[in-house]
Amino acid sequence: MSINLDLKDRKLIYELDVDGFQSNFSIAKKIGLSKQVVGYRIKRLEQEKIIRKVYTILNLEKLGYYGQKVYFQLQNINEEKEKELINYFKQHNKVVWFGIYEGRYDFVVSIFDKGRVELDKTLSKILKDLQEYITDFDLTTYTNVFAFKKKYLVKQKSSELFSQFGGEEKEIELKETEKNILKILCEDARVTNTDIAENLGISIDTSIKKIKDLRKLGIIQGSRVMLDKRKMDIYEFKVLLNLKNYDPNIHNKFINFSTNNKYVVACIKTIGPWNLELDIEIPSLDLFHPLLLDLKTEFADSIKRIETLMLHDEYKYNFYPFE
Repeated sequence: MSINLDLKDRKLIYELDVDGFQSNFSIAKKIGLSKQVVGYRIKRLEQEKIIRKVYTILNLEKLGYYGQKVYFQLQNINEEKEKELINYFKQHNKVVWFGIYEGRYDFVVSIFDKGRVELDKTLSKILKDLQEYITDFDLTTYTNVFAFKKKYLVKQKSSELFSQFGGEEKEIELKETEKNILKILCEDARVTNTDIAENLGISIDTSIKKIKDLRKLGIIQGSRVMLDKRKMDIYEFKVLLNLKNYDPNIHNKFINFSTNNKYVVACIKTIGPWNLELDIEIPSLDLFHPLLLDLKTEFADSIKRIETLMLHDEYKYNFYPFE
């Protein structure tokens, strides 16, 4: 069941998605409400399960973690078995994100581990655990992820680059306190330094400095809101693109296309069965076909094949689930 949101609600969600670390006072000044009303609206949106969590985004490559997305085709699934799979991936300490899709693939799961050998072991264990359900799967490795602001929430025409992670990175070693801070922030980006300090037995000044340093190193990229988009009448698609003449210039053109389309929230360069993924969030199914037509027209000489998946729901966002 969808829930009506006014423009203030949408602006509030937009601001939380752009910077979930900012205070209620800061948000209030930007959207023209009082600090108290902002706090009330956030609480209401959480109670209505529209806002599920505000999570911190990390560049895990800087910490020596390698990631793959696994696209599963499943068999022998009913409602009960699907719930078991959801619970399995929720509790898995190498799974950063996963969602259920309609289309050729049923589950899409993002896993990370330290080094390629360990990543292979993690994937092999998942395949063994779920072998009775898996009929086929595909793997992609993402080499660059460009995320964009959700400008469609506030009816702006273009979408600015929000964060970028991936690429070649020199591994940064973290101390135990820094790891524990990341664990807390990845569960709740809006947690206060006071709460972090009390939880870890450190001073508030230490918490502030550690977080500032993690940002400066590029490990903390920002934060986003995990939403129940179905309650907002927002449809989410993943567009998988095979290219004919892939080169860096073509990639840059796709980044430019994504920047200038308010419904594109991510452009992901991959190694695998396809070359690029676009994540689309759109408030009407009627708008999706024209977007694809624009894509096909602009890149007529570059696109070999397009495949689309429609997101049913996503169940986890935790960039630091590791033990």
